Amino acid sequence: MKRALATLTLASTLVAGGTYGQSLERFSKNPLPKLNVIGIALSEDATIAKTVIEDFYRKQMKLEVQYPVLVDPSYKKLGEQKAIDISFFGKSATGKKYSAATDSLLGLNANPFTLLIVDRSRKVRAFTQGVIIDPRDASRVLEELLLNLDGKELISVDSGEPDMAEGWQTDLSKQNAEKKKKGFVISIGPKQSLWYSLLGNPMPDVPLQTVDGKEMKLHDALGGKVSAVFVWLASSQPDIALVSAGTGIMMQFMDNVYHSFGLGEAKPGDEEVKNAVPDAEQPKRE
Repeated sequence: MKRALATLTLASTLVAGGTYGQSLERFSKNPLPKLNVIGIALSEDATIAKTVIEDFYRKQMKLEVQYPVLVDPSYKKLGEQKAIDISFFGKSATGKKYSAATDSLLGLNANPFTLLIVDRSRKVRAFTQGVIIDPRDASRVLEELLLNLDGKELISVDSGEPDMAEGWQTDLSKQNAEKKKKGFVISIGPKQSLWYSLLGNPMPDVPLQTVDGKEMKLHDALGGKVSAVFVWLASSQPDIALVSAGTGIMMQFMDNVYHSFGLGEAKPGDEEVKNAVPDAEQPKRE
């Protein structure tokens, strides 16, 4: 219990004073549509998730969590969470600590948290399971997708080859790496397994609930909008506190994403983007 409380204190300190507590910046002065921000809390049931979010994350960790939160009530504990663990490209060396439908369908490898940036056609355009991420990169991806450059939702952020420490990936970096692999015979290129499996591909539909227990699907929540989807643990198990430091930092970041792009509070930049068509009609989906 003492170690859990120490971890909670560390998380609160990092959230209050860290980079993710700062406002996000825009580069364009174009009008933007609102970003769709969704939280997915993995928990034993909707009632527990609601209680953990209110008592632990909001009251103890002083996080806002104002964006809509859905619940995956299929969480099952498989092993104890650890304050310090070794992870190789998203896979823990000590094995999976839990199972859940969202985790399985989205291929998240039972990490404590995941951020997914999704475009209007439900394709995953960026992914991270680490707290070492430049907020300017994430902000750029979000704004470019909202601007809908050339009506094709183009992005310009190349995150480079997969990095074990940062875990920040964009589909552009994956595309560029695949081109490089084909163009240079002497280079084997990055291994496919190091890239997040759904990067550049549509998100599967996932059965979820509202915090009040109403059934719904992930695709309905996405609604054909540019979305930031944050998946994290909201279990009643006490060992969840051991991973709350990193989770708290990213939840603070999500609060800022919500305010900046979900509520449109980010201050416009100086650049007038000519090829932006944010309101263009999108192709119908089945």
